[in-house]
Amino acid sequence: LSTNRFNGTIPGSLFNKPRLAVLDVNRNQLTGTLPSVLSSTTLIDLTLSDNSLSGGIPPLTNLIALETFQANTNFFTGEFPAIPNSLKIFSVSANTLSGTLPNISGLSRI
Repeated sequence: LSTNRFNGTIPGSLFNKPRLAVLDVNRNQLTGTLPSVLSSTTLIDLTLSDNSLSGGIPPLTNLIALETFQANTNFFTGEFPAIPNSLKIFSVSANTLSGTLPNISGLSRI
């Protein structure tokens, strides 16, 4: 779904898909905030970069299989989110996040 002209918000129901492993909506025109609770047992890669998403990034700890989270070049603000132990890549450059970094000792790429 990347590199299109999708606009609007990301529906929370998208994260309830039982077999969803990759959600890559990078380089679209998505706006709004992320659902306040993200939960999935199968999502491995969540890529939201290069959109116009805003607000805070909710805790990612309920995405228990998540290995890659990329949300570069949006308008996210607030504290860094809590991250799951499974995460290997965490990329949130070009936003306005603040506060203490989460435990990043298990990451292979920041």
